[in-house]
Amino acid sequence: MMTPGTIHRLASCGFKVVVLETAHPSTVRRQVAFSTAVTDPSGLVVVEGITGQRCGCSLAECEGVWESGRVAVVVDPDMNLNAELRPHVIVDGIIAKVNLGLSASMAPLVIALGPGFTAPTDCHVVVETNRGHYLGQCIREGQASPDTGVPGTINGVTRDRVLYSEGPGVARINTEIGALVKAGDTILTVGDKPVITKIDGCVRGLIEDGFNVPKGHFKVGDVDPRGDLAAVDIISDKARAVSGAVLEAVVAAWAQFKD
Repeated sequence: MMTPGTIHRLASCGFKVVVLETAHPSTVRRQVAFSTAVTDPSGLVVVEGITGQRCGCSLAECEGVWESGRVAVVVDPDMNLNAELRPHVIVDGIIAKVNLGLSASMAPLVIALGPGFTAPTDCHVVVETNRGHYLGQCIREGQASPDTGVPGTINGVTRDRVLYSEGPGVARINTEIGALVKAGDTILTVGDKPVITKIDGCVRGLIEDGFNVPKGHFKVGDVDPRGDLAAVDIISDKARAVSGAVLEAVVAAWAQFKD
């Protein structure tokens, strides 16, 4: 359960990575998400040259994927595989903004991304995910900045670039990721309610067609006001900054794993 930037960075550096996912990921930026391997019929996804492959929930199956130079993607929301896997490092990249059960006792190095965690009790390192001067900082005592509830600014746009559902229902996509849209366009429907973009731009992310959206204010899409089509297939600057911090924490602790 990691952000794609972190998965990509660690895999690019030669680490054996396994991604634990839910059976129905709520991912929006699916073009650059390893969770796409869960829902794609091929069981594969390629993110900037790194391939993720869906496999069964066992160490043997993960090893088979690693031998091919790929990232293992496993449906295992309860982390049952950890008992067999015994990982050196666990990264909580759920970005739930609350601790859903993480503990520093789960692995020699436990890293949590964003608010909701306290180091060193919940984890050994918290990585700051809020945009600004502290983005990507490794925090070994204390917490990341609290959740602001406001999406990061892109070209002066904050809330209006994110698409939210206001009620439960099945998502039906009206357009595709990468499409250029205008303010007022219906991007998708959830149940019988349209989700309309308030800005012009490029659809950078959309929830999976057929996803069962829960009740409440739920993120279902993302429109990039820059209108950069290439950005659809590229890991974001923020994700790269966070991934660099994760790599820093891993490398700093790696000597103890070799002892």
